[in-house]
Amino acid sequence: MSFSEREEIAMLNAGGINGREIARRLNRSSSTVGMLELVVP
Repeated sequence: MSFSEREEIAMLNAGGINGREIARRLNRSSSTVGMLELVVP
């Protein structure tokens, strides 16, 4: 996953978007997004 995708996940998460919706928007697995949410504060 690219740095820009990680940044986007962090911004969306900070904006209150849940992991499943972020995964749908980025066409990624929800488990991948969930793991990154734990790593990226």
